[in-house]
Amino acid sequence: MDECGTTTACGNCQAIFSSIAGIVDFVEGRADTALGVHEYDAQKAVSFDLSRRLFSDMKERSAGAIRDHLGNVLEFGAGTGLLTLAMLKHSSFDHAVITDISSAMLRVCAERLPVIGSVRQSKVTLATFSGQEPILVERAFDFCIGSSVLHHVLDCASLLAVLGRALKTGGKAIFTEPAAAFHDALTLAMSDTIAQLEAAGEAPPGLPITAAWVQQTRFRLRAAPSELAALEDKHIFRREMVAEMGRSVGFADVSIAPFRHDPLGELAAAKYLHELGAADTEAMFMPIYREHARRRFAGLRHNDLSAMYLIVLTR
Repeated sequence: MDECGTTTACGNCQAIFSSIAGIVDFVEGRADTALGVHEYDAQKAVSFDLSRRLFSDMKERSAGAIRDHLGNVLEFGAGTGLLTLAMLKHSSFDHAVITDISSAMLRVCAERLPVIGSVRQSKVTLATFSGQEPILVERAFDFCIGSSVLHHVLDCASLLAVLGRALKTGGKAIFTEPAAAFHDALTLAMSDTIAQLEAAGEAPPGLPITAAWVQQTRFRLRAAPSELAALEDKHIFRREMVAEMGRSVGFADVSIAPFRHDPLGELAAAKYLHELGAADTEAMFMPIYREHARRRFAGLRHNDLSAMYLIVLTR
């Protein structure tokens, strides 16, 4: 991509796109996220320390797929920089293209980039990208990464095909995404807890919003793809679904591993309560939850005792 002033010429089609505050806008308002930028940023508590932990955990669990030198990097769905910051600061790379569907998200991410250093920052391009714009050069990237982003995309197979074509042979695409078996047990245990609290006449303020989230998550676990289109959070992935999807679009290998062991779902349940704004419910909720979770999680395999999968796809 060649930038000139406030416009950018696409190397594929030579079309001219606007470049505002250093962000190349390929999406141009045709799509966006329903997430409020500042609400999302606060909910996720984005910080450099949290970014460092996330990237470090992904690297440690990737079995060597995330190397010290990343080559040419594509990040899909960067949001406000939760993964971006530590990845760029603690890795060497030739060039990094950091994308999100939302220019507003990328503006917040851009404000944080000085922490990675001026030399690294000079090798970074920020661009809006929904996965549908024909802007990626085939076999241009060594490495693609995203955290908690695929589940927002209705047609994941088409997206993976696009990202796969942009990878060199042997290139890796790595994602963390919600795991279905775990969330099935988690939401059943949470539902049992809510029912027990309501039966006892104990309804802390955060209980209704928690119940609504549990209901929607249960719906997502069983809904057909066509029923998910209107939701911001769409998929919760099953192992066999990911493996079949990855291989069907041309990846030579698909590896699916647990990310952050959580045998009773306690970490996930507490995290969701906080993100829902229901932290005031935690003291009453969690002791009851643990009792129900022992039963609901008893049948899960060891590799499913994690809220998220770490997915590694090899071109």
